[in-house]
Amino acid sequence: MISSMKKILLSTTLILSFFVAACQQPAKDGKSIHEKVSLEQFEKLLAEKSNAIILDVRTPEEFATGHVKVQST
Repeated sequence: MISSMKKILLSTTLILSFFVAACQQPAKDGKSIHEKVSLEQFEKLLAEKSNAIILDVRTPEEFATGHVKVQST
């Protein structure tokens, strides 16, 4: 018989697995929500989206190797 602690751990693991799987779902149209674009395409997209948020998750060392300068509003 599985102890209560093991049941809780198993349930938590299962729930977290569902969350991780849900984060990896493609967009509703079946296309990937991630897209690699050139710098020119990026600048055009950024100009079209006034409410765009850019989140750079690189380390400070990676950031220092190069980044796009963005004007804040």
